[in-house]
Amino acid sequence: MAISQFYILSTRGDKIIARDYRYDIVKGSEEIFFRKIKSMDSEGFPVFEVQGIQFVSLKKSNMYFVITTRNNVSAITYIQFLARISNLIRDFCGTLNEESVRQNFTLIYEILDEIIDNGFIQDCNTKLLKSFISNEPVELTEQRTVNSTAAARPIQGGQNKKSELFLDVLEKINVTFSSAGNVLNSEIVGSIIMKSFIPGDPLIKLGLTEGLVISSEENRPYGTVVLDYVKFSEYVDLREFEQSRVLSLYPPDGEFSVMDYRVSKEYNVPFRITPYVTKESQFKVKLLVTLRNELPATKQATNVVVRIPVPKDTATVSVEFGVGQQNSYEYNAADQVVLWGIKKFPGSLEQVIKINVVTNSAITYALSPQMGPVGMRFEIPMHNCSGLEVKYLKVVTPTSLATPKKSTEPSRYVRCITQAGSYLCRVNCD
Repeated sequence: MAISQFYILSTRGDKIIARDYRYDIVKGSEEIFFRKIKSMDSEGFPVFEVQGIQFVSLKKSNMYFVITTRNNVSAITYIQFLARISNLIRDFCGTLNEESVRQNFTLIYEILDEIIDNGFIQDCNTKLLKSFISNEPVELTEQRTVNSTAAARPIQGGQNKKSELFLDVLEKINVTFSSAGNVLNSEIVGSIIMKSFIPGDPLIKLGLTEGLVISSEENRPYGTVVLDYVKFSEYVDLREFEQSRVLSLYPPDGEFSVMDYRVSKEYNVPFRITPYVTKESQFKVKLLVTLRNELPATKQATNVVVRIPVPKDTATVSVEFGVGQQNSYEYNAADQVVLWGIKKFPGSLEQVIKINVVTNSAITYALSPQMGPVGMRFEIPMHNCSGLEVKYLKVVTPTSLATPKKSTEPSRYVRCITQAGSYLCRVNCD
């Protein structure tokens, strides 16, 4: 089935990139999409129909990637195609954000012309496209923890011509605590992501933790790291994995996931949240939230933000911090939440916030639905809660085998980071 339109919108509804392939849908469909997505709860639905138009969308890097069509299409196929477009833009532009898309619009239109012909999807292989793309990227500096500024470079063009290999071990933690601070359910969703700037087709050998065990393996031994689910890339050779936990692969051009995994077994959560609510009068409520960093003292979390809901008819909010705490807060009256910010949070420490809320009317309703759950987001550099480690990263090329000189070896960078996915704590106001 053919694609009628493709466009990229900002979260404000601005049209950044747009292509009309079939001219069978009236102009202004992006406004229909944006009004519909904003009328939905949360982030809305990726697939829906309005006025006979099928909308398939994907939100990435605070942008909406949207396909429209008049046909009843395979939604999952088009969602995968949108994800592939976003990956191609990141590969060729270096970074994926609104500014990068605006600065590289001619390059992005050239990519779209190569992968979509009269609305029909063509070959989206990065290595194949490199020989057809002629526009040079406009490189931007992106200050992020996960992708370093060195790795945020295009796969071709640009000023940096170094032979480099980047590997990220990224884990997202989903945890739900009871109001007493006990873990109700928890899960780690992880990925090993590689981006190669080594010319030719080098053989990469990736050594993982020797005590790694996969639950689905038959007659599995006892292991220090147990993964419930593992999905390897099609580029990975697993012949050495069973015996020595070594992955061998010839990496494709651009960024790709070497391995995706999930952990639901017991592990040490990085933070514990303990909320305590006191109703002091008919118009006044006090909320005390204690945040305990369970990491070792040598580790620290960054960009910590705790989201604390308050009642809908809140009139005033006052905040107090513990002694010696250098924290910040923001009261968002529109969303009725207090955002507690901690720029750097060392391990083995505890932080406290006390929030005094005064309401416009007497509190005759249940507070728990309005004052919970308490959520948080964070980043922990160089730490993985699952215990999965990259022991070594080797690059084997014909040149290195003939003349093994250190000066000719590519630079290799390995980093790991843990981020909050859905990190929530229930609140009991009874």
